[in-house]
Amino acid sequence: MQRRVSGEVPTDPAAPDTFPVAAEIAVPRWRRQLATTVFRTNLYRAALRRGSGLTIAWAPPLVVPGSTTNANAMFQGRYTFAGHTVQSAKEAPWRLGDIAPSWLSRCHEFGWLADFAAADGPTARRHTRALIRRWIADFGRWSPLAWRPDILGMRLVSWLAHADFLLVDAEPDFGETFLGLVGEHVRHLNNAQGMADTAAQRTIARASYLTASLALGRRLAQHERHLQRLIACAIPVADGTATRRPSDLLRTLPPLLTLRDALRAGETSPPAELDGIIDRIGSALRLLTHGGEGLAVFHGGVEEDAETVATVVARTAQIALSATFGFARLEQGRLRVIAETAGPPPHDDGGFASALAMEVSIGKERLFVNCGSPNGDDSEWQNAARATAAHTALIIDDRSQDCTDVAASQPDVLRGEEGDNVWLEITSSGYARAFGVHATRRYHMAKDGHELVCEERLDAHGAPQPATRNPQELCARYHLHPKITASLLGDGHQVLLRLGNGTGWVFEVANGIARLEDSVYFGDAGKPRRTKQIVVTRAFSSRTAGFMWHLMRMDGRT
Repeated sequence: MQRRVSGEVPTDPAAPDTFPVAAEIAVPRWRRQLATTVFRTNLYRAALRRGSGLTIAWAPPLVVPGSTTNANAMFQGRYTFAGHTVQSAKEAPWRLGDIAPSWLSRCHEFGWLADFAAADGPTARRHTRALIRRWIADFGRWSPLAWRPDILGMRLVSWLAHADFLLVDAEPDFGETFLGLVGEHVRHLNNAQGMADTAAQRTIARASYLTASLALGRRLAQHERHLQRLIACAIPVADGTATRRPSDLLRTLPPLLTLRDALRAGETSPPAELDGIIDRIGSALRLLTHGGEGLAVFHGGVEEDAETVATVVARTAQIALSATFGFARLEQGRLRVIAETAGPPPHDDGGFASALAMEVSIGKERLFVNCGSPNGDDSEWQNAARATAAHTALIIDDRSQDCTDVAASQPDVLRGEEGDNVWLEITSSGYARAFGVHATRRYHMAKDGHELVCEERLDAHGAPQPATRNPQELCARYHLHPKITASLLGDGHQVLLRLGNGTGWVFEVANGIARLEDSVYFGDAGKPRRTKQIVVTRAFSSRTAGFMWHLMRMDGRT
């Protein structure tokens, strides 16, 4: 039997496939640039400082609890955010040079206040207030990163959530300074929440503004309008048309959960659309989670913290996803394949030419991965990470897929069962414009999860266009996780793969030659790690090429 799939798991037949709200249109770049010019001025800063005194009505609830272990490390000068550690015993850590951008973003978000609050006590309060004083000295006025709408919004909610912790026995001048800056943050976020670059950032900023307003006891004059704007910018995040980066989904979900909790605490029923958006994002994260509970590395994302993923996803209901979301999953036993069914989303989140890319994990061990994206501004590495060759995907003549063509095409996805085994077939048109071919991957997985067979095939698609080139060589790249040890066996048709836990698997290719090459993996918080990749090549016959590979556990035990 066979059926066309929507991407994932248990279906709620009553769940709407789309939301009855038009998606938000992004603010033009020129308007954002003009606003940035205004934000830099002393006149704007003076305007932010004008306003009545604030009273914090209640503390927004936490979605991810703090850790006393993390607090103890920070007491000792070790600050670990986004997988990076900065060592600074005396100096404020953000003042050190050569800091990863993701570390600096997490630092400015102040999520780490939860760790100090978990430690509690006078010492934790004094230490935290000292850090905040230093931060205010350095970033108390507008700056591009620290005051970016989404980052400022998350910081504002964190400050409000921990206000009691910070202000107990605080020096009078600290309380005055702190509350004054809270007011400036709220006023600026009111102006800037729609100015963020991406739909995910705008969603975070708008959700944070609403939560902060509720926490400050404000009854917004246009409460419904703010909610509808939030829903409008969250729709393309939830349905995969704004971003397919798993890390973006994970970062967006907690502010939405916090807002829903805030609405309920104020005895206001959250809109059904908000519940639907939250559940779709949660279901997408479930689909994109490996057995070790970290996220798959698609579209420049990273593995992320497994405990955070599990905590956040547990707050959502499991529903079906639309076929246009762009991913599908196949699993049996402990063997799991997460496959991309479409290329970059229509609104593009970086132009990753990755249609048909896949990742494979076995239990908690990752086997085949995508390279991810470096944490930094190195344009050469960034461009390389977007290429098809940086993915476990099919490449023709060392040329990346046509992102524009992939984005415009509808995914062709089938799945079915053959006895106790399952299969999944995905077809992409990423090379249709350049070479006049369609690429297909068809996976067959054994019931016990001990075997995976994949047919890699490229077929002619319609009559060749005048500008169409004749393809010469199909190259398939299977990037290995750094924990995998690989060695060629025999005449280049088999590769022995040893997982981090010592388990052995054999990768065997038919009608092609396999070799091992160097690769790099950025999935661990964007840090480069040396690894290997299996490379299989096959010559074209006219506009057709293909081969099969077989992945099998050596001893057959689970």
